[in-house]
Amino acid sequence: MRFGQTLFSLFIGIIGMGATFSSPLQVSEVSSSPVSEAAPTQRPADSGQPDVWPAPTFSAVDQHGKRVTDQDLSGHVWVAAFLSTHCPPACSKMAPSMISVLQNVPHPDVRFVSFAVDPNADTPEALKQYAAAWKRDESRWLLLKTDEKTLAQIATKLKAALHSTDNQDSVLQPGKLFFLVDQQNMVQGVYKDEGEFALKKLAFDALHLLHGDSQTTAEAAAKEISPQAGERLFNSLDCAHCHSQSRFAPALAGLFGASVQLKDGQVVSVDEAYLRESILDPNAKIVAGYPGFMPTYRGRLDDAQVDQLVAYLRTLGKNPGDTSAGKGEQDVTKSESSAEQHSH
Repeated sequence: MRFGQTLFSLFIGIIGMGATFSSPLQVSEVSSSPVSEAAPTQRPADSGQPDVWPAPTFSAVDQHGKRVTDQDLSGHVWVAAFLSTHCPPACSKMAPSMISVLQNVPHPDVRFVSFAVDPNADTPEALKQYAAAWKRDESRWLLLKTDEKTLAQIATKLKAALHSTDNQDSVLQPGKLFFLVDQQNMVQGVYKDEGEFALKKLAFDALHLLHGDSQTTAEAAAKEISPQAGERLFNSLDCAHCHSQSRFAPALAGLFGASVQLKDGQVVSVDEAYLRESILDPNAKIVAGYPGFMPTYRGRLDDAQVDQLVAYLRTLGKNPGDTSAGKGEQDVTKSESSAEQHSH
């Protein structure tokens, strides 16, 4: 498992650090060279793994007026991001994105940390009201007030570029980055918020860390082709959301090994090749009676992950060696309007 890799990450360097800022601050995605004081821990050159590095040390006050330090998070998996309580719509989506990750990782031992980027406006009271507006009862979410020095140090350690803006009329834009930190306070990955899939990938990796998987062991888990690995991936992608609603897609139980009628009238067997094609090119063979809403996962899942999903979906169907006429074969003779037993 390459935490925060492929479409989901953006490792970034530091520019312009060491100065103090009197005007509003902006966390940027600009990449440069790494800072020596935050030099990442290097893995062997042939490991294929991204760098990991120590998370920032800090002491800050949360939305309840309580002092929180990095040591309070030691022993927890935690997700960090930057936040402003008064940013425009372009960056205000960071709050619902954080809530989405919160909901996808319900485990009580995971923490979620938002570092406020405006020392003047983002007071504990403002942060408390902000948190209440989004997720009133979420005790795992820490919204931390910073000062200019602390904010600069945190950004440096997270390799996030920080610079001032002279436009006093524009509020802060904290960027679209999430940082995944393990129980030893090591940054394991950086994720760019590019939509629901990226957020689910972050949640998936956080759960791996929670179960004791380092990057090395998670990499092995990612390559393991098993129904169990496929089920975890299936759940992390929330595939059941559509496959539990017949107007969108069928329940997948009994599908593998059956035959389905396609939109063009062709009848095909649901084998591994069909499942793999349906994941990577879902519009290639649309089952009769369905709208074809499924997104492609080409470029989003690697070969091992596709194989994991196929292995899991096989367990939901009948034994492929069973040649008796089952429900799947019977259903394909029905009209298109009754084909809602099958889809990609």
